[in-house]
Amino acid sequence: MTSIISFLVPPPEFELGEECVLLIGYAWADADFAAGERAAEPLRRAAPPEIALVEPTRWVDWQSSIDFALPAGVRAYWKNAFLGPLDDGLIDTLIDHGARQTWLGTGLDLPSLRGGLCPGP
Repeated sequence: MTSIISFLVPPPEFELGEECVLLIGYAWADADFAAGERAAEPLRRAAPPEIALVEPTRWVDWQSSIDFALPAGVRAYWKNAFLGPLDDGLIDTLIDHGARQTWLGTGLDLPSLRGGLCPGP
């Protein structure tokens, strides 16, 4: 499973209003869909979603699911940083900063790479 938490002003197509929302997405890369559901259940219990859309989707479709929000030709600036374990103070800071997103096209994404990209020593 890989996951991403995003704070963003949702595109109008989402019909979620104009205020910043928190979205949690995940991808389960295994044929056992039920095992993925079980893996996500603790998160659903801890933070029950107002809206949930869970269905089998091809990786390329999931990866590009909101490309329409940044069409070709949009000037975009991305800045990345790698974080270790999140303590309470850092979590509070990320939530405070993430909730300040005010317009479509800005956001704060927190992907969980689980060491797959840059394994530690």
